[in-house]
Amino acid sequence: MIKRVQEAEGIPNLVNRDRINRERVRTYVDRLDHGGSNQDIQATGDELIAKEDGIIRMALQNPNGIRVRSDERTLQEVAAIQQLQLDVVAFPECNLSTRGQTREVMQTQIAATGESVRIVQASARTEITVSEYQPGGVLTAFVGKITGRVEESYRDPWGRYSWTRLRGDRGEGIQQITAYRVCQKARAHAGASTSYSYQVQQMLQEELDRDRQLQREGRTIPSSTRSRLNPRKRLFEDLEKAISAARDKKFRVVLMMDANEDWTKKDGKELKAFMEKVQLRDPLYERHYGEEVTATYARGTKRLDYILMDAALLGSVRRIGTLGLHEAMQSDHVMVYVDFDEREAFDGQLNRPVRIPSREFILAQSDKCEKFMKVFLEQAELHNYGTRIDVESLLSR
Repeated sequence: MIKRVQEAEGIPNLVNRDRINRERVRTYVDRLDHGGSNQDIQATGDELIAKEDGIIRMALQNPNGIRVRSDERTLQEVAAIQQLQLDVVAFPECNLSTRGQTREVMQTQIAATGESVRIVQASARTEITVSEYQPGGVLTAFVGKITGRVEESYRDPWGRYSWTRLRGDRGEGIQQITAYRVCQKARAHAGASTSYSYQVQQMLQEELDRDRQLQREGRTIPSSTRSRLNPRKRLFEDLEKAISAARDKKFRVVLMMDANEDWTKKDGKELKAFMEKVQLRDPLYERHYGEEVTATYARGTKRLDYILMDAALLGSVRRIGTLGLHEAMQSDHVMVYVDFDEREAFDGQLNRPVRIPSREFILAQSDKCEKFMKVFLEQAELHNYGTRIDVESLLSR
C-alpha cells in the first residue's frame, strides 16, 4: 500500500514538519488501503488526523521484520514515518542484527528528507552470520525536533528492550521504552535459533556464572532454577527495575511494547499484574472504555500491542488509537499511535492540576454527570468496590 502511494505521489521532502501541507496528509490518510488478509481489523479509538502544531506523535508498529525489499526504493517504515508525521516510532521484533546495513539505510533515507534522526536498536549478541536476520530485537527511531530532547539511551544486550530519556523542563522528562516479549511460555519447545531459546541460554549462563562465583567463595550453591526459567517473566522483572530507576531520576515512563498478551482477557493475568505493580496505565482502553478495541494481530482476536504510560502523562494525551491492518505498512500487526501535547508532557510538573480546558466536565453539565455515573457504577461492580471498601465507616468520619 505504501509503495503504491509512493509511486503515485513520491515521498514529500518534509524539511519542516510543522509546516507540512496538511491537506496532503489528510489525502494520504483517506486513501490508506483497508485491504489485506483480515478485513475485520479496523481502526479504533481516536481517528488519525494531520498532526497539529505543538503535538508529539509516537507510534508502535511490529513490522514483522525490517528488511530492504528489492522492489522498493524506500523502506516502508521510512514511508510511514514521513507520511504519518511520526516523531517517535517503536519497532518491536524488528528481526535485525546490529551489524547489518538496514539500519544505516533507514537513517540515510530519513536524513535525506532534511530531518534529524536518532536510531536506537537492541538485538541479541550472537555469532556473526552472513544474513542480517536476527530473531527478536527492537528498534526505535526519533525524528525531527524531538531528537533535541534525547539525553541518554540504553540497549539491552539480550535484545529485549531499549530505553531513551527525553529531557523536559525542571530536570524532568519522559523515558520512552520499546520492548518485545516473546510469545513462548516457560518450558516451551522452541527452535534453537529463536529469541526465546537465546534468552533461556543467557539465563542459564547467568546461573552457571553465579554458581562458579559461589564455589570460589566456598559458599553453598543453591538448587538449580533451570526448570523454572521464564523469559516472559524475566522481561517484566527487568523492566520494573528500569522503570523504577527512571522515576528516581524524575522521568515519567511511556512503555511501547508487543506484550504477546491481552490483559483484558482471563489469560492476561501476568501483564495485568505487571501493569498494576509498576503503576502504568492503558490510555487507549481508558479513553475508549465501552467501545470495541479490536485485535492488534492478524492471526488472533487479542490486543498484543500497547502504549502504556504513567498517570501523570494522561492529561497531555490528545488522541490515541489504532490503525486498521496494513493501513500504516504491510505487517501482521496494526499500528498503535498517541498524540501528546508537547508543552504539557514536558513542562516538568509531576503533580500539576488538570488545566481547565482539559477537564472533562463540571457538575452543571447533567448529561456528562449521568454518563460519568454510568461508567463509574460499571467499574465499581467490575472491581468489587462494594466489598472492598467500608462505605459506612467512611461516611461516619
